[in-house]
Amino acid sequence: MEIDDKKILICNCEATMDIDNEALSKACQLESKCKIHNNLCGSELDVVLDELKVGNKENKKLLIACTQQEEVFENLAEENNFQPPGTFNIREYAGWSKESKKSVPKISALINSSVNETKKTPSLTLNSLGRCFVYTNYKNGDDSLGIAFDFCKKLNKHLGVTLMISNCEDEIVLEPQNFKITKGNINRAQGYFSQFQLDINNFSEALPSSKSNMNLEIFLNQ
Repeated sequence: MEIDDKKILICNCEATMDIDNEALSKACQLESKCKIHNNLCGSELDVVLDELKVGNKENKKLLIACTQQEEVFENLAEENNFQPPGTFNIREYAGWSKESKKSVPKISALINSSVNETKKTPSLTLNSLGRCFVYTNYKNGDDSLGIAFDFCKKLNKHLGVTLMISNCEDEIVLEPQNFKITKGNINRAQGYFSQFQLDINNFSEALPSSKSNMNLEIFLNQ
């Protein structure tokens, strides 16, 4: 069978597992019936070699439902200069379990799990400059503002913190902190972690000379 450009071989371990190929095909949403092999690690090892050749030619990963003979498959691939196939276990987890007669859904789930594990996850290199931006809405109440302040205090021990308060009233009084406090409304945010760009309306920043209780009316408009 083939799922998401992955070639998958299913083996019933010399008929010790009763796998309904029609039911399994439906569970895996295949258009045609999948083939159930009997002895991939022995008499049908040539099938594995053929699939390795096809996978190498078509740049498709081969997955085999047999972890017990993983070394056999790896040696075969190495001898023929192919990438080793992936393996996953359906025998102990499903085919030989107490509910083996109802194992098709479990086998299908194991197949899909194996397929998803082999998918390449895109990566992104991030560079931290040690800065953190915290945004809170004054209209959410004192609890929200208090949580934001406590959060900034903790972060400020390790990062350069800027707190921005939106919808801020002029009469609000806050204790001065060792982190930067600003007000403004974010109109648009775009980008990604460590590379955000903010479009801010009505931005203003507290004067460095603010002392004791700091009234947010005393701001240097930008």
